[in-house]
Amino acid sequence: MSLTRKVAFNSSVQMGGRLISTLIAFVSVKLLTSTLGPAGFGEYAAILNYIAFFGTMADFGFYWILVRELAKHEGDQEKTDYIMGNILAFRSVFALIVLACAVIAIYLTPTGIVPILTPTVKLGILVVAIATFWQTLNMTFVAIFQTNYRMDKPVAAEIIGRIVSLALLIPFLSLRLNVAWLVSAMVWGGIVNYLINVYAARQYTRPKLKWDFDYWRVVWKESAVLGVVSVLALVYFKIDGLLLSVLKTSTEVGIYAAPYKIIEILNFFPAAFMGIVFTALIQSWEKDKVRAAVLINRSIEAMVVLGLPVLVGGIILAGPIMQFITSGSYAASYTFTAHVMGTSIPMTGVIILQMLLIAVTVDFFGNIFGKGIIAFGSTRLLLWPNIIAVLVNIGLNLYLIPRWSYAGAALVTIITETIVLIIQIILISRFVRLHVPWSTVGKTLMALVVMAAVIWPLRQTHALIGLSVAAAVYLIAAWRVGAISAETVRIMLRKD
Repeated sequence: MSLTRKVAFNSSVQMGGRLISTLIAFVSVKLLTSTLGPAGFGEYAAILNYIAFFGTMADFGFYWILVRELAKHEGDQEKTDYIMGNILAFRSVFALIVLACAVIAIYLTPTGIVPILTPTVKLGILVVAIATFWQTLNMTFVAIFQTNYRMDKPVAAEIIGRIVSLALLIPFLSLRLNVAWLVSAMVWGGIVNYLINVYAARQYTRPKLKWDFDYWRVVWKESAVLGVVSVLALVYFKIDGLLLSVLKTSTEVGIYAAPYKIIEILNFFPAAFMGIVFTALIQSWEKDKVRAAVLINRSIEAMVVLGLPVLVGGIILAGPIMQFITSGSYAASYTFTAHVMGTSIPMTGVIILQMLLIAVTVDFFGNIFGKGIIAFGSTRLLLWPNIIAVLVNIGLNLYLIPRWSYAGAALVTIITETIVLIIQIILISRFVRLHVPWSTVGKTLMALVVMAAVIWPLRQTHALIGLSVAAAVYLIAAWRVGAISAETVRIMLRKD
């Protein structure tokens, strides 16, 4: 199978799997928001936001270093087992230390200093830390599938794990159990996901824990910069939720958390695409830098075709989408009113979702350039952009959240993502010559005009109807105008 077909197959599998996972996630969010309301869901989101920081620290760049090392030694079984065994052991120890520190820090924080930190929330943080540990180990095995272009296996495992979590969440909610019980459903889903991947990975490796501390030092040296970059990126991506938890009420956290959950789900799509292309970029950069440049520019075209309809369709159908994942009263909730040109605008979750869709579209393109710089072995270049983003993000959030609440947090997210994208474009231009795909942009805009005209009357209908019509109309229009070309399809299907 050609490299293009491998990338196409794995991208299609991940996109399809993500659609299924997205539906499951939407059902989970719908159940949680409808049962808990903004305040209860705010506590649930605060738990996940806190542990997300330490989950990224626990990985600390090991995943991408592992993918890079496996790609370099493709076909060498002995080396593969050696790399897997050492990184599995190293990241297990490291994750235990980091997550233990996260839990200890919370339990040492006196109750009352941060109002949202109730004993139940603290217990929930402990439970999610356990789930995060299993997820960290699981990603070690996902790397072996990604390197071998067999992402269908971990995608299936993830779907099964999510189904297990949902199956437990439903009775927990019906019994009106507290938020610590609700997040515990993630633990069992994570364990099932991990065990399935370990079993499926036996085709490629059967690693035993290895304790080569000299190799650990090499891995640490390689992953340290990438780990710092990953943590900084998560800080500017997630700090708004944490600052809301500290500076505002759980209700305001909940109003912001529901649309943000949609953004987190959407962010997976460009990340999944670049995850597959990442391996090809590494190999191309080693052997054929011209091909690496082509991959970057083709990825830009792909994000134009994929990202712009998400922005336009999402903004038009934001109301039905919020109704779908929450409830009527939840979607209409607001605690802040913006005054624009003499008009008062209630800042509901619908408005926040529309704002955040701008940020996620910017991030679609940021994923390309960030992963490209890492694949080209120049991770250190990403330090300053992320440091600047963190400083700007924290500074603006501390200024705007007390004044504009969650609306200020959404605005800061847009500003920060835009700054990072501009800097990443400048940096990657040092390695490859970027081409703006004006032809693709023009054809995509034509398809979007057709899509927008069709779905505008459906902006008050059910989300599934509106989204289905939007997807069908856009794909047909994009095909007809040539945004999705017959040549591209032929390349993907070619066997030689």
